[in-house]
Amino acid sequence: MSIDIIIAVVIFLAVGVYILIRYIEEKKKYQKNYVPMLLSYLEKYQQEREEFKERAQNFKEKIKQAEENLKKIKENIKNYQWKKRDIERLKQLKGTELETVFTGILEILGYKITEPAIYKDCNIDFIINLEDKIYALILLTLKSK
Repeated sequence: MSIDIIIAVVIFLAVGVYILIRYIEEKKKYQKNYVPMLLSYLEKYQQEREEFKERAQNFKEKIKQAEENLKKIKENIKNYQWKKRDIERLKQLKGTELETVFTGILEILGYKITEPAIYKDCNIDFIINLEDKIYALILLTLKSK
């Protein structure tokens, strides 16, 4: 019986030593890979940084193009020839869609528009600011009975 215990202890000791040796080897291998791992992280960071710079630059260019297009629209708004279908479309607008279209048109023309919720109760759809003067715009819609 004591021989069985000694054999079991020797087997557990051998397995324990093997586990310890494998652990130490893996730890050394992991420590050797610190520098390459950090270098790969650095390389990945630099690539992502360059990609972000490119995306940011593209976004800035798109914003500049949009600003230039808006400037051209503002300059040429006086020369716009209204077509019959445009006029018919404006005649058919009602409610929120009408407010949205007119707000956009007035902003393009250079007016500063505010839409406070307080004035909605008083049937004021939006407020136009122009050179220290404030105008309240009420869009009347006829209700059919």
